[in-house]
Amino acid sequence: MRLLVLEDDKTLGPWIEQGLSNSGHVVDLFTDGKDALIAATTTNYDVLVLDRMVPRLDGLSVLKALRQAKVTAPAIFLTALGEVEDRVEGLRAGGDDYLVKPFAFSELIARIEAITRRGTSNEEQSSVLEAGDIMIDLHKRTCTRQAGLWIARRNQARLDKISIGLAEVSQGQLNSRINLPGPSDDLSLLANRIDETTARLETTMTQMRVQTANIAHDLRTPLARLRAVLEERHTALTERNEPVSEGVLEDALDQIDQIVDTFNALLRIARIESGEQKSSFKSVSLGALVDNVRDTFGPVIEDRGQTLSVDQKHPAHVTGDPDMIIQLFGNLIQNALRYGAEGQNISLVVDGTELSVSDQGPGIPIEERERVLQPLYQLEAQRQGEGYGLGLAL
Repeated sequence: MRLLVLEDDKTLGPWIEQGLSNSGHVVDLFTDGKDALIAATTTNYDVLVLDRMVPRLDGLSVLKALRQAKVTAPAIFLTALGEVEDRVEGLRAGGDDYLVKPFAFSELIARIEAITRRGTSNEEQSSVLEAGDIMIDLHKRTCTRQAGLWIARRNQARLDKISIGLAEVSQGQLNSRINLPGPSDDLSLLANRIDETTARLETTMTQMRVQTANIAHDLRTPLARLRAVLEERHTALTERNEPVSEGVLEDALDQIDQIVDTFNALLRIARIESGEQKSSFKSVSLGALVDNVRDTFGPVIEDRGQTLSVDQKHPAHVTGDPDMIIQLFGNLIQNALRYGAEGQNISLVVDGTELSVSDQGPGIPIEERERVLQPLYQLEAQRQGEGYGLGLAL
């Protein structure tokens, strides 16, 4: 048989490849998900052996993409993720078997043989029997006639409403409810359960936001007191010309300022997610706002040896919080300053209601662009620098 193996471990991958080859199989070994996905969509493999935690595209995403592309080759997950939730997730993604590391190689061989036997059996025996307009599905244990189509059409609108409700919840609209009309049946029960679960989730998230805001608010007071004491001590040491101690206190003051900034950012996120910030919305001229940003950040950018170019193309009026929009620009400009090289240009463009900030820095890898919008997430190269990963979330 021809097998695809996705394993990024430099020792384990070649060992699996050699063992399967010695068992009489033709093996293609891949160390990253994207290459494996391309190969599996262009080559007919008998079995796929997939690790989950691999570079570029994880094994779970690889299999989901293959199943969407109608690739039906049986798949075995071979991974260190062995919790019940992990195994269920793998099987529901289209996996046919799940083997947890460490494993016995003989068991892997046995599972590959078993999975191919099941595939042969399914091909030899159809699960659907037909007689006129009657169809019996042996696997699903269902019997249908033409009336089934009529029933399906009758319920399609209700199914669509459930689907729309789930999509809204998955996009973060936790106040969305399905409120399914129609008779009291299984679909109605399902919709009610979804609404109840969403309501509990909304309550939990609201409580979490309140708690986060309260913690950030409560901690700011003792930090303010500590900063006042250190600043007073710093002033006294400066007057006595004690540079070593003075430097230590300056570092401590900087650290406290960073912590306070983090708490302030957490409070802003909590207010935004709760909708509280909308109370301060008003009409904002983007042209005037961009002029304000240029006057505020222009001198700082010049001091860093970079340039700022502004291009206003028919700036519009929008409804929003001008302070939050300025902070949005500030976060993006600070990132450009922090990671851009000297002499590079930062471009600020307003086109109608669209605002953009671009620079000539290293950029964000495509596979990281969703994650950097999560609070407290930072790229590997940024973790030793300033900031806490809250700017893009705001």
